[in-house]
Amino acid sequence: MATGSFISHNYSSSQSEVPRDHYKLRYYVDTNDETGLFTYICGKFPIVEHIDTTILQKCTRALAYLKSTVESDSNFYLKRLIQGPRIRSWTKTKEGMGITYVDVRVGCHVFIIQNGVSLASNGTPLLFEKYNAEQDCIECMDPVKKLLIQVQRNFKGKFPIIIGFAGTIRKFQGDTMDDDAIAMNFNGSRDLNLVYTALSRVKCIDQIVAIQL
Repeated sequence: MATGSFISHNYSSSQSEVPRDHYKLRYYVDTNDETGLFTYICGKFPIVEHIDTTILQKCTRALAYLKSTVESDSNFYLKRLIQGPRIRSWTKTKEGMGITYVDVRVGCHVFIIQNGVSLASNGTPLLFEKYNAEQDCIECMDPVKKLLIQVQRNFKGKFPIIIGFAGTIRKFQGDTMDDDAIAMNFNGSRDLNLVYTALSRVKCIDQIVAIQL
């Protein structure tokens, strides 16, 4: 794997200068040089033909351009990478149990996807702990603040959470990622700004396990 320091726009570092890798990627995007950008990426980053389950098993986070890839990666994470019984949280309506649900396991990563249902805001990464039957809510741990967070049902009777292992590249736009092992799947996209956005989410190249172009 290629090594080097690689810092996003919003990453605060004691280093006084932005690494050369960052400038090179930005240069190719600003000059709309698709060939130059992808040639440079192939020479500096760990490129693979296909991000398969063997690679995903090594990862702590997966990014993809297509939502279908995100859903597939999330399903694999829940089925193969998290141990323990599956917990199915059904939608609850005035008429009773709804027809939709979300599957989780104890300790799995989840994202809250709606404000107003918890003390945590939309997009907050949490770890699922349990379903509280007495209060009809789910309880999750905030791994950063070390606080137990209750998530209530929304007005549709759903628990507004999704599995947090995988996400679209656009979802993570603006965030700096601390994950140790990240896989990125561009699904054949040639959107230069999107490619740059994804690669600038990490603090260093060593965080990236594999890239599928």
